[in-house]
Amino acid sequence: MENEEAAALDSSWLGEEPLETESVFANDGVGEIPFGPIGDVEDRELMFSSTYDRVCSEYKNHVFPMYEVVFIDMGFRLPFSEFQREMLCWTKMSPLQIHPNSYAFMRAFELLCVYLCLPASKNVFFSFFTVQSGTDWVSFRQTQKMFEVFAGKVRSFKERFFLVRLRSAAALDTLFKVAKDGVQERHPFFPLSWSQNHFRFESKDFGQTVTNLSDEEIDIRQQLWAFFQSLPRRTKIDKRANPLMSADGTLVTEPRLINTHELLTSENFEDCLEKMKDLGALVSAGSKKISAKKRRKNVQSLEHLIAGIGVGSSFGPVVDLEGEDPPEELVQKPAKKEKLPRVWSEPDQCGPYSTLFLDDSELRIIQDLGPPGRSKAIADGAIATMKALEVAAALNNVSLENEIRVNALAQERDALTAKVAAIEEDERSKRSVVEERDRQFTAMEGQLAEARTALEEALALLISWLRIRRLWRKL
Repeated sequence: MENEEAAALDSSWLGEEPLETESVFANDGVGEIPFGPIGDVEDRELMFSSTYDRVCSEYKNHVFPMYEVVFIDMGFRLPFSEFQREMLCWTKMSPLQIHPNSYAFMRAFELLCVYLCLPASKNVFFSFFTVQSGTDWVSFRQTQKMFEVFAGKVRSFKERFFLVRLRSAAALDTLFKVAKDGVQERHPFFPLSWSQNHFRFESKDFGQTVTNLSDEEIDIRQQLWAFFQSLPRRTKIDKRANPLMSADGTLVTEPRLINTHELLTSENFEDCLEKMKDLGALVSAGSKKISAKKRRKNVQSLEHLIAGIGVGSSFGPVVDLEGEDPPEELVQKPAKKEKLPRVWSEPDQCGPYSTLFLDDSELRIIQDLGPPGRSKAIADGAIATMKALEVAAALNNVSLENEIRVNALAQERDALTAKVAAIEEDERSKRSVVEERDRQFTAMEGQLAEARTALEEALALLISWLRIRRLWRKL
């Protein structure tokens, strides 16, 4: 699919929002941009749009619009990188035809490639993403999820755009193709105004299947996917924030997506990705330690079983099965009655068998047993002991899983608390802005009322003067 020259703007194919939405910065070119530079000041300048300009208007003199959220919240800077130019050229769109959430996907993908020392390319990108085209803004949807959707101030992006004007030859070289003889052609790499060229193709025409990738691109894709799979999985929760359990009682987990908002807003994206990777290694090491701890406990329980009978036993580990009654001195009653420990806060769970000793009647029964009876008694006791060990191991596993679940929920709770605090702070700041505007509006209404009163008084004086003048002429 070859690139085509941008066609002249025809508003008949556009939706209502792009045609009707005015920028909140619109001030007929007068005012001050409320944020810092978006790139080298020598190469570009920021301008306000007029009240007649729209995001889909056709601009000239190397001017094009951009959204505030892309720079303020996503850390985007001009000039466009080679990867970003390639993406815009391939999709045949101007920068403002792409939904800001898709800008976030593009930038997160590019930063991940830089971190892994891999070249970012449109072919690999569109092997993970597909295009969703409408009549207004175009979005990228993940076919294989790796990134979270950017959680920021994206909803109000449509009316928050400003203009960028190129002011140097170096800046022009980043947007316009240069001929071999060095003469600059007035032909941009991609449309600077809204173009209908993108909509002449189907969404599938922009996608890429793995079979269409080169060997190098397949290797890049595999490295990106390997990094994503190295991240720790997280526990799935229901609508009430309770962890979900499978039919066999294990926690249900899901892949942990790369936090796009955290990545784009971090001061150092490499440190951010390093922490994500280290978290995966930490969780893996923790799981290995827990598994080793389980194995040690099971081995210790088995060793205790093999070593002999526990506390309070009425006979030693060696038992005669040949039919001779044991000597009287070998049958000893315990010197002390040992209570069983509490099990899951239920002290009376064992009922009458809550102590480890044999009463006189049980001793007499055991002494009267023949070889078959003794074999059966020992076998029954061994089976009961093994079942008790299995129950203890199962309960121990549940306890460890609950501990992991509680820690995971605590981390997610802290993250949600931080998000709520940020939202509340944003709401307070917006409320203060609204209150300040209300005060200004009230003051302006008062000034307008005073001006209206003064005007009425002036008109009354003028009418009186005209009447006096008319009378004077008659006289």
